[in-house]
Amino acid sequence: MPFHYTCPVCTKPFTHRSSEARYCSRPCYWEAKRQPLERFWQYVDVCGPDECWQWQACVSSDGYGRFGSSNAHRVAYYLTHECWPEPMGCHTCRNRLCCNPAHIYAGTNHDNMQDRKASGGYRAGKKLNEELVRIIQNSSASATDLARQFGVTRENIYAIRHKHIWTWVD
Repeated sequence: MPFHYTCPVCTKPFTHRSSEARYCSRPCYWEAKRQPLERFWQYVDVCGPDECWQWQACVSSDGYGRFGSSNAHRVAYYLTHECWPEPMGCHTCRNRLCCNPAHIYAGTNHDNMQDRKASGGYRAGKKLNEELVRIIQNSSASATDLARQFGVTRENIYAIRHKHIWTWVD
C-alpha cells in the first residue's frame, strides 16, 4: 500500500511504499542534507581568529547553542575537522555559545571538568561583563531592546535572565 507525501525540498507530491520516506528523490535527499550545513555559519558572529564566535540563534536550557538536534559548537567542529568531536566537544574558552573551531577540542568529561577547574569556571562571551549582566538581570526592558543596547542576541538576554549563562552573577 503506497503512502502519499510532499517532498520538503522541491514540494512535489510523491508516493512511496515506506511509511518513513521523506524525500522524492536522491537529489532532494542530498540537497536537504547540504542546506543546513551551509546555513550554519550565518548564525555565528565570526570575529577575529582568537575571539569567541558567538552563536546567534537558538540556545538550549543548559546555555549551549543549538543547531537542529546538535550543539552548535559540535557542528562547528564537524564542519572544520570533518569528524565529530568524540566523546564530546570541549571549549578552551569556557563560553558555551562559542563556535570558534580554534576554541573547541575533542575531549572527555574529565578533560572538560579539569579545564573548568583550571579556568575558574564558565565564563560567557567578551561583549558583557558582570556589571552589564546585573543591569540585564534587573532591567524591565524587553529582550529585543536589551539585545540591541548590548550588542548581543535576544537568546543571550533570555539565557542571562533565566540563569543558563552567567550563573554566578546575582
